[in-house]
Amino acid sequence: MNKTILFDADGTLLDSLWVWNNLTKDYLNSLNITSKTEINEQLWKLSFEEGVKLIKKEYNIEYKVVEIINQFLSLLKLRYETDVKPFDGVTHLLNSLKKNNYKLIIVSASNRDILIPCFKKHDLYKYFDSFFLEDEIGISKSDNRFFKELINQYNLKLDNIILIDDNIHALESAHSLSIKTIGITNGKDKWDFDLFSDLVVNNIGEINEESINNCWK
Repeated sequence: MNKTILFDADGTLLDSLWVWNNLTKDYLNSLNITSKTEINEQLWKLSFEEGVKLIKKEYNIEYKVVEIINQFLSLLKLRYETDVKPFDGVTHLLNSLKKNNYKLIIVSASNRDILIPCFKKHDLYKYFDSFFLEDEIGISKSDNRFFKELINQYNLKLDNIILIDDNIHALESAHSLSIKTIGITNGKDKWDFDLFSDLVVNNIGEINEESINNCWK
């Protein structure tokens, strides 16, 4: 059975974390509401819809959840269409892995309508067998049921999967199922990532096929 590599998108393949870090503040500013800085850490643990529900409740926003989601998506689409790019080394890595018949799947909290155009624009879409997304499954990656559902849907084996992600909560979730993991710190404290990762790197450019396979040894 071919080995399967699960790639997170934002902060792993795409240089887009700055968009998400500013998203809530930008949205609330459009409503003349001052954001609370501590809410961002809570949002990283949630799916997109769960995050919107929290924001609606926390700031007593009068719009319906579906309306807020659409407003957020409009802001995101603009940024992804104009400003978001892959990290250096992404195309080289994906090309190498695809040539050697790895199954590549995107696992992300981002919406399909945002991700797909961005991946196509930068010629990355062709490398992936599937996009398995939180908002379509209704479960966050911080809940290991997300990975259980993925395994069931694609008939995968635990010892043939590896997750590459920059979200410590997703890494912890996958690690709890004994899925191999590579943590990307993006400059954050390495110690936390060591707890749940078979390999820790600062960015995707430090990863190659050999280092991925070493995690399975």
